[in-house]
Amino acid sequence: MKKVFLFVMMLLVFQAASRAQWSTSSFQNTPVVIAYDEQTTPKVAVCDNGDTYISWFSIENANYNVRMQKFDIMGNKQWDGAGVLISSHPSMTWISDHTLTTDLSGDALISFMDIRSGYNNVYAYRLAPDGTQVWGADGIALSNGNYFEPFAKIVVPPDNQAVFAWQRADNTGVQKDVLVLQKIAPDGTLQWGAGGKVFSNSSYNYDYPDMVTSDNNSVILVYTRAISGLTAPRYIYAQRIDASGNTMWASDVAINAASGLPIGTTFSLVPDGSGGAFISWFDDRLPNHFRAYVQHIDKSGNVSMPVNGANLSTNATTQQLNPSVVWVTAYNCALCFYQEEDMNQNNSGLYAQKLDLSGNTKWGANGKSYIPMTGQNIQFINGRSTDSAAIVLYSSGSNSTYWAMKVDTAGNYLWSNNMVPLSSVLTFKTFLNVGPYNNKQIIAAWEDKRSDAGDIYAQNIKTNGSLGPLNVGINDNPANPAAALSLGAVYPNPVKQKATLKFTVGIQQHVTIQVLDINGLVCKTLIDQELKPETYTTVWDGNNADGSRMAAGVYILRISSDSGVQTKKIVLQ
Repeated sequence: MKKVFLFVMMLLVFQAASRAQWSTSSFQNTPVVIAYDEQTTPKVAVCDNGDTYISWFSIENANYNVRMQKFDIMGNKQWDGAGVLISSHPSMTWISDHTLTTDLSGDALISFMDIRSGYNNVYAYRLAPDGTQVWGADGIALSNGNYFEPFAKIVVPPDNQAVFAWQRADNTGVQKDVLVLQKIAPDGTLQWGAGGKVFSNSSYNYDYPDMVTSDNNSVILVYTRAISGLTAPRYIYAQRIDASGNTMWASDVAINAASGLPIGTTFSLVPDGSGGAFISWFDDRLPNHFRAYVQHIDKSGNVSMPVNGANLSTNATTQQLNPSVVWVTAYNCALCFYQEEDMNQNNSGLYAQKLDLSGNTKWGANGKSYIPMTGQNIQFINGRSTDSAAIVLYSSGSNSTYWAMKVDTAGNYLWSNNMVPLSSVLTFKTFLNVGPYNNKQIIAAWEDKRSDAGDIYAQNIKTNGSLGPLNVGINDNPANPAAALSLGAVYPNPVKQKATLKFTVGIQQHVTIQVLDINGLVCKTLIDQELKPETYTTVWDGNNADGSRMAAGVYILRISSDSGVQTKKIVLQ
């Protein structure tokens, strides 16, 4: 009777919370799903218009089902109940994680592995904003054979045809592990044949693929290479794949061939905004001593930092683990945040290093300390670039509390309290997953055991360090614009050739001005930088980001800042 009462009470809480926006309290947060059995391993993906998809595994009838929920930019749930059921096909009694992203039309793309075929094969699904399963209730089988195939990584180039990459282990043990890539059109057509593009080498296992988009609808594929065996040393390599699935570099490029990654260790990968990528990782090239490294590779396959990576710290008495790298475009530098530990891994802290494109360190040989090494167990470090600064999320303590901080490229804190609590509930939390910086906020989700075996909670944090809904709305003629940011008239409007916008910044803040279509998709970014108090003028020439003339119609001019978001309608003739 007690369990039934508890379930009913949780259901009532869930129903009440489902109508709420992003929580303003770090002691409350926003429930994504509260259910009787464990809900685990959430993933966050955000559309250009601020809509957010969150997916997770849900234990139902002793099976790991796959579910998804959608929130609008304000944190309002868009789908009823416990979200949309993606799949209830039989799974293993353990899970191998999954991948979630969005495409340019605002659909969600998700990939995971199950055993519906009798084998450990990988599947892909596409959900429209209303929850419709575009590729059918069973999705698309990316393969069907006696393989072990963990979830595929997904990227979406500008042609809006998603590229999936996954590793395939032959369960017979005869073949080396290979990588398989497939490109899928929005209507579900397989662009690279039924079997996809297979990348292999008879001497090595190819594992743990990840990708970023590059120029001309190509992708940079980064993966690990090992001779054989689960515990064999693994090295990091990269290759660029064109829009037809062909390799573009004469040979795969070594990112780290100096020393193998420890078992269970992968890498962090982010685009550089110019068709290249940054990769960060840690390895044990020094015996019994983990150190963290960063490498940059451009779209031509050239590495710009020292061979096998730039070392973040030369401290011989500590270890550096789990680095998260961000590229700050406005200042042409990389910031890399990492976990500093003593040699026995009893005490940990949060440290960072700044590097230029050549890999020269700027914050001393041992990096910069934000949280000195203590017994508070710093984990789940996730850095995100705001183009002029970095926001970093992390966990602290065994009963995890989640925190965020914002720092500039000089290493200074940008929020008055330095660190801002994201979730202050003293309970076991895990699987923190952090979405991209989008519309002046970051959305994070995690598994949380505050009520039972595990539910999913989420929280936003805005660029000014506060929690809760953004100030967003259409306001063609603001009677009393905020003193911090005053949006003037657009003239001429309608627009024949070009339009001029005047706006006044009342306090120093980061300002972004973008042109969106009526579906909320970003067509062109006009301004994205830190601005001082002053009156400014910017011009839209009627073209998109590629320089092509936009079709006649209604568009939205959106100006976003630390003070909120304002928008104006603009008509292009």
